[in-house]
This record gives sequence, C-alpha cells and structure tokens, in this order.
Amino acid sequence: AGIRLVHHDLVWLRDLVQRAALPARLPVGPVRRTPPLSRPAVHFDAAWGSEIGRVEGYRLAAEVLARHMMQHRGDRDILIYAFANNCRHHFELRLQLLLDVLQRYKAEAATPLRTHNLGKLWEETRRRLETVDGIETGAALQDTDRVISQLYSVDPDGQNFRYFRPTNGSPALDGEGPIDLLGFHEGLSAAATFLSAALEVVYINDERKRELEAESGR
Repeated sequence: AGIRLVHHDLVWLRDLVQRAALPARLPVGPVRRTPPLSRPAVHFDAAWGSEIGRVEGYRLAAEVLARHMMQHRGDRDILIYAFANNCRHHFELRLQLLLDVLQRYKAEAATPLRTHNLGKLWEETRRRLETVDGIETGAALQDTDRVISQLYSVDPDGQNFRYFRPTNGSPALDGEGPIDLLGFHEGLSAAATFLSAALEVVYINDERKRELEAESGR
C-alpha cells in the first residue's frame, strides 16, 4: 500500500530540505575505507579497548541531542525517541560495567548479567553499591533510584523508545503524556554522573584492596 504522508509530515520534510539536513545527492562509495587526510576519520574503540567508549559515547550522543532539542523546538517530538534511547542504553551499559567491577571487588564469581532489563540490572548493582565504602547512600542514591525506576517503567527492556510496535504488537508509549524536557534531562544527567562517580570509587577501592593483598603476601 506504500507510505501515506500527511500534511505535517510533508511540512517536516520540507523544513529538513530547506535547512540542508538532507543531502542533494547521496554519496556513493564504500563506507569502510580509509579516508584521505583532508577528510575526518573515526575509529572503533581506538585507545579504549573496553566498554568505556560505548558507555560514554551514548551519554555524549544524548547530550548533543538534548542541546539540539533545546534550540530547535520543531525537532523535539521526533528526536525525543533517539535522546531517550541513548540515555537508556547508556544506563544499561553503565550498570553492566559497574556490576562486573563490583563482583570483582567483592571477590564474587564473575557472572555477567547480560540483559536489557534495567530493573534487574539496577537491583543487582544497588544492593552491592550500598556496602561499598565511599559511596553516597543518601539523596544521590535515592534520586538515581527514582530516575532509573522511571526509565524502567516507561521502557523496561529497551524496545519502547526504539520501536513503534515492540514484540507484544501494541503501540509503544501509548497514552504517555508530555514530559518536561529540561527536568527529564537534568534528572538523567545527575543519575549518570552519580553512577560514573560510583564506578570510579569502586575502581579505586579495588586497586587499593589489591595493593594491600600484594603487600600482605610478601
């Protein structure tokens, strides 16, 4: 039957063309190639060699989108999906990494929790964080819990922000009302900062623990 464009779709497309967001001619050629020196190059996991590139990359992408949405009101209702999904995926990857480091620090058997379920990831991570020296277990932890719980309630398994119809066949986010973009962004940023700091604390504690073990074994 094809795709039927309604009036607001046509207006949006025309606006994109007028702002030169759509190229007049699509580039032809191999995507995976070494660019000439005059063109920018990117590298997958260059100098990272770990999950950090992806963890921070999704957070940075969300920040870029947030700034764009603040400045361009007409793009907000279409970029909100990409913004929210980048935020959510950042939290998913951050919690997976943090849980792995916590298990090592606590000398637990390495049992990576590879799931898209934010609720499970946060539950396993939080109960370990609460016993780590140097971790703020007051307002910052409670605020982070609230933010992640809200994300989980809207998109529990990483489908609702990405797909109009997830695997259950029903329209995603049906009935969700408007959100406070600035408040949403500020809450997510604060929670992301808390988890980043928590990861640093666990890294430092783990390193100190290993140094003490090495000294006692001499």
